[in-house]
Amino acid sequence: MIRRLLDIIKSGDERTRTIKVNVFQSFIYKGLSIALSLLIVPMTIGFVNAEQYGIWLTISSIVGWIGYFDLGLGHGLRNKYTEAKAKADKKLMSELVSTAYVLIAMIFIVVFAVFAIANHFINWNSFLGVSQVDNSHLQRIMLIMVGFFCVNMILGVLRSLLLGDQRTSMASLLGVIEQFCSLLFIFILTKVANPDLLYLVFVYSGVPCVVALLFSLFLYVPENSLFHAIRPRLSNIKIQLSKSLLSLGGKFFIIQLSLLLIFQCVNIIISRNCGQMAVSQYNLSYKYFQILYMVSVIILTPYWSAFSDAYARDDNQWMNESFKSLTRMMLLSIPVLIVMVFMAPLFFKVWIGDKVMIPFQLNVMVALYVMSQIFSGMHTYIINGLGKVSLQLIIYIFFSVISIPAMNYLSTKIGIYGILSALIIVYFTQAFVCRMQIRKLLANKAVGLWNA
Repeated sequence: MIRRLLDIIKSGDERTRTIKVNVFQSFIYKGLSIALSLLIVPMTIGFVNAEQYGIWLTISSIVGWIGYFDLGLGHGLRNKYTEAKAKADKKLMSELVSTAYVLIAMIFIVVFAVFAIANHFINWNSFLGVSQVDNSHLQRIMLIMVGFFCVNMILGVLRSLLLGDQRTSMASLLGVIEQFCSLLFIFILTKVANPDLLYLVFVYSGVPCVVALLFSLFLYVPENSLFHAIRPRLSNIKIQLSKSLLSLGGKFFIIQLSLLLIFQCVNIIISRNCGQMAVSQYNLSYKYFQILYMVSVIILTPYWSAFSDAYARDDNQWMNESFKSLTRMMLLSIPVLIVMVFMAPLFFKVWIGDKVMIPFQLNVMVALYVMSQIFSGMHTYIINGLGKVSLQLIIYIFFSVISIPAMNYLSTKIGIYGILSALIIVYFTQAFVCRMQIRKLLANKAVGLWNA
């Protein structure tokens, strides 16, 4: 069986073999990541307590929003780097990397400075609705946490570089190493330290920074290292490249914000119009069906940069064959989701017992929602790799404007099913339009907005 698996991985052209290796390794690293997550959560709750852990999750989600201030530069670098590599232009590759580090550093130095000033005037006790931790201590926690986060965003250029270099599994490995080191330090803290949220900041935010820095040095500094030839250098900083990085990255940034606006409102609308029980039912059902979506993301991620590479080399044959293969692969999700729908009652019985009853109709709707996400994701990853995202940008801006009032209205008529219906329409519409665009691009018939 192992020999058969190796034969499958080794078959095909070099680009396809690279994708297979990345997918295979990414599945392994994802499994390790899940296992580490299952270990680290109870250990963290054991170190502090459930209430303080809840505070930590809340401030983590708030700080996480700062990540959107990169203005899509990470995605822009990923595409532009792949194009430069396809043309074997090492000078441009190094210039893109060097310039990206400087631009992101400038952005997040400003972000940290603004936050450091604002932090003095924020009453975090009132904002978070907590009284267990002194406000001055929370201010200190937030300042250090945002500082580490900004440093991690700068060091995160390496992840974009790994993705652009078609080494998605290595980017996953970096995440696993960060998780393992955090788990190790949490374990040490449970033995030697008193409970304090500040320690969690250093473990969950500081440790990943150190790991990312060491990983960067390992890949950049030694003469025989992977990225030594294109390592960031002051002489290779070309501010004129910022327009190229930001024009594409800016489109990705707006798409991300549009999606964020739509989907951050889902739980709020469900809670307001359908009740807290509906929120629990929806989230539990989605966590179950999302397993298949996560599998599709692992498969699709290497294709983003692979399509960038193929498009830069005018390899239309590979792109057409891969497009057909991905379509067949995504169609397999339909019977899998049908099986998951009928297996859902048994899964929830084992997982949560009788604490929350999830209607069969809700599972069917969530399965359709995940199916729409999978089909949309397949087409989006290809379009993102080709860098022709203007049409996608317009679609998501349009839906971000109309979907929230549509979800709100439909939820008053048919409850949570109305909200899911609106989301399903958004994703399937996007998939349909992007499929038309991909066909035009691969047939060299795309003009105007179809080719922008």
